[in-house]
Amino acid sequence: MKNLFEKTFVALLLLIALVSVSSCDESTKLQVMVAAADKECPMVLEGNTGTITSIKYEEDAVVYYWDISSTEMSLDQIKLMPNTMKKCMLMGLLDDEETLELVQDICKINKNIIYRVKSGPESYDLKLTSSEMQNEIAKGKSNKNIYPKDNENIEVALAADMNEIVNLVNIKADEEDEGATCMLEGKNLIIVIPLDSDCEVADMYDSLEEIKSTLMEEIKPNEDLTYEACAVQGYGQTFRYTDDFGGKFDINITSSEIKRKLGF
Repeated sequence: MKNLFEKTFVALLLLIALVSVSSCDESTKLQVMVAAADKECPMVLEGNTGTITSIKYEEDAVVYYWDISSTEMSLDQIKLMPNTMKKCMLMGLLDDEETLELVQDICKINKNIIYRVKSGPESYDLKLTSSEMQNEIAKGKSNKNIYPKDNENIEVALAADMNEIVNLVNIKADEEDEGATCMLEGKNLIIVIPLDSDCEVADMYDSLEEIKSTLMEEIKPNEDLTYEACAVQGYGQTFRYTDDFGGKFDINITSSEIKRKLGF
């Protein structure tokens, strides 16, 4: 998912925006533009992110048929992060003047944009409604340019829905059978780590600085989206160690500390 949407969907929408259309009503104009873009399909997207197999003008939306069957992405991943992915696509569309103009034209006639994501026989719709696009237009361009250009997670981090980030962390922990769980408490992302049955949190107090130092060493650019998301969304991380005797021990890493480690 790194550096995905800016390079793919912006380029795709730019193609449509560049089609020259004679004077006509907005709905007819959009249909002609979509038909012209559809003739360019299939379009292989950059970064092994799939293929746009067709683009259609439907009753209430412009629909992009996006096949990810040959990529490392899965529909399950997309279903876990629908809000993050939608926001990421919107940011990419609106950060470019040409595609911004196209989105404004779509909004004028109250149309939506749908990315119909397909993998094998299954598909899943990501729908950008006219009102969502208008709301995002009102916010203006994203502030991604203030971050290092070589950080490939920034686009997704800026769009991140933190509840969806929690879901991803929990899924990863289940897959790795770590027994850890993740949740949000205010502006902190809490990762609860159960200790082995023969360990107690009381034994950790004298090692606070050493443990925190080890955790800080894990914070590296482009390694874990969770860190970038916390940094740009203003969340700290708390590693909460628990034992079988009801004890708990928190090690806190602030958003500022995460930003410094990432070079923000």
